[in-house]
Amino acid sequence: MRLIRFTLAISILLAVATQAAEACGYTYYYPRCYFMFRVLESGSETADDPFAYNKGAKDNCCEWQRLAGGGVPLGDIYQVVYKMPLERFDSLRTAKSYKGGNRFMRWLRADGGDAAEFLHVAKANEVVRGKRNSPWYYSTMRMGGPMTLDEIVDKSLSQSGRLRDRWLLQAMRAMFTLGQYDRCVQLWEDEVSSLPEDNLMRRMAASYAAGSYYRTGRNEEALRLYAWAGDVWGMFACADEKDKGGFVDELRFVHKYSPNNEYLREELQGYIRRLEPIGDYYWDNTKRDVPDEALQLKSLALQIARDGRVEDQAMWLYAAAFIADLQGNASEASGILARAEKAPASRVVKESVEVMRMYLDAKTMPYDSRYEQHLLAQLRWLDAKVAANLSQRVADKVYNLDSNQSFYYWNDMMRRIVLGEICPRMLDAGKPVRALQLAGMAEFRLVNLLERDGRFTFPAWAGDFRWHNYSNDFFIMADTIELKSLKAYHARLYNPVDAFDTFTNARGKGASYVADIIGTRCLRVMDYATAVQYLGQVSNATKMMLNVEMDRSPFDLGMKRIDGGKDFRLRFAREMLSLQRGMKREADPDTRAKMMVRYATGLRNSFGKCWELTQYYKWLDDTGTDGLHYGYGTFCGGIFWQEGQDKAKALALSDALLRLALATATDDEWKARTLYDFGNFRTVAEEFGDTDAGKRVRSSCDNLVDYHLERDADLHL
Repeated sequence: MRLIRFTLAISILLAVATQAAEACGYTYYYPRCYFMFRVLESGSETADDPFAYNKGAKDNCCEWQRLAGGGVPLGDIYQVVYKMPLERFDSLRTAKSYKGGNRFMRWLRADGGDAAEFLHVAKANEVVRGKRNSPWYYSTMRMGGPMTLDEIVDKSLSQSGRLRDRWLLQAMRAMFTLGQYDRCVQLWEDEVSSLPEDNLMRRMAASYAAGSYYRTGRNEEALRLYAWAGDVWGMFACADEKDKGGFVDELRFVHKYSPNNEYLREELQGYIRRLEPIGDYYWDNTKRDVPDEALQLKSLALQIARDGRVEDQAMWLYAAAFIADLQGNASEASGILARAEKAPASRVVKESVEVMRMYLDAKTMPYDSRYEQHLLAQLRWLDAKVAANLSQRVADKVYNLDSNQSFYYWNDMMRRIVLGEICPRMLDAGKPVRALQLAGMAEFRLVNLLERDGRFTFPAWAGDFRWHNYSNDFFIMADTIELKSLKAYHARLYNPVDAFDTFTNARGKGASYVADIIGTRCLRVMDYATAVQYLGQVSNATKMMLNVEMDRSPFDLGMKRIDGGKDFRLRFAREMLSLQRGMKREADPDTRAKMMVRYATGLRNSFGKCWELTQYYKWLDDTGTDGLHYGYGTFCGGIFWQEGQDKAKALALSDALLRLALATATDDEWKARTLYDFGNFRTVAEEFGDTDAGKRVRSSCDNLVDYHLERDADLHL
């Protein structure tokens, strides 16, 4: 079976039936299941930043950049210092000439002789230390390195000048690996600890000094130094058993000694994200209870936010507000968040607080004109964030839109807030046009941006994103909302009446796409005059992006193949409208009867072998047991056109018209041929035996199994 995609029907879809499980094992979530809590930048924002999760490496490269005069790119420094193996570095350092493009390597060869020698020793130190720290190391093993650790210590201690602090760090690293803890402590106390507090080498050496204190039984000194260095695991190693406990106790302990440690930020995000509802499948809408531990964390967060030593106080208030919302206390959460909005905050937390404010406002504010103006300002800010943080990683992961899986924080938040909170309330407030505008923006803004941006490419299999056009929450809403509301939305696309219209119109799919949905819905309800009106507005570009195509004649009972072209819906609507008018005007009974049969055949086929006229996909296995070509689109959760009332009405009218046509016509030969074509062989044989069709049935009855199985004049296909 082909992979048939679902999208999650959100609670706004009042007319959609219960969703069925997808057969191929793909995971789907509600839009409300996106990760929202964020105090660290996500992968989509840091995809091109080699320092995203290694502040120490960035600080070190910045120090090298300062030494090199400031003009060398950090990326070049990072490649040489952190990524380049010793052997490669030495070959470039000692070559007669260097023609490469790395500007840091050029500087090392031209002006950084002492720096090049230092990096050679530092890299040799890491190679030997790596072998020495291996679990396979034994004391008599030949290390095979360019220098021994003792030689590195001696070499490092003998150096002076501008790199003296760097040489001291290398000496301490080698001493620590050799187990010379007393000597390491002595070097720290005699010289390294006297370096300025903001000296990076002092900070990097502190953990080795603290480890040496710990190994020589000086735990209190070790703990204080680990805390100053920000080494949480060293702090835990020094702690007594009474200081060890659960998650909240760990945070309390770390905060006590190192109130601005990055560990606190990382653990806070990891813990609260585990509380978020991601993982709830679309068939499981059970509300989770917030564990007691989370309530303890909320209390601790409020306490820590009052600590004057804490630089990012807003982070803790934001965490407390988030837990309050998870408890179902949106009003309490809003109050705590108001405090976070005024507290000192990092850039990331300030942005996350603003996102949560938008979310809480969507849950709590009355949906009146004042809120719409407030919302428009919030949308402008969030939309700018979506547009400003694009990357190739975002383009590579855009297929996750289909399942509401988190991959790009800014767009995730637009979808979570708009689809999960605002759209349902807009519908409840009697504002279906606003709901459609917002859903269109949430579904198509990111795809539109990426398609128009020449810097990025989509995965090859993604094609032209037809899967997304007809497998998303906007499409479900547009296909199930009252038709008059969809028409009103379409009119506003052409004639915006306010700034909200103009803003959302520029970020949705466009009038042509909506016109096709309206026209197709009109075909479904047999309103062919309106179908012609809207399908006539569908552009060639939209027709090229349709999920389906038709290659069978809708007015033929057999399997006659045709080239349906891209106008197949419009041509069908025009033909059916012409037949409607002709049946009313035509005076000749036989001609009128033929029109009835052609119209009835078109009705039946538009929900049968030519289902593409009224549908965007067909929920069937494509094993081809009936020989038909099924133009599979994507499967959009909750919409089963084959089981709807529109089909039942169309088939009932088709049957009635066939009976009326047979009662109206005067030509027995035509009646017999028509009955024969529809498989009513018994009626042909019994009532029209003297016709050509009747004679054919009588002479072939032993070969026509349907002759005995026929259901008289019901005229079902």
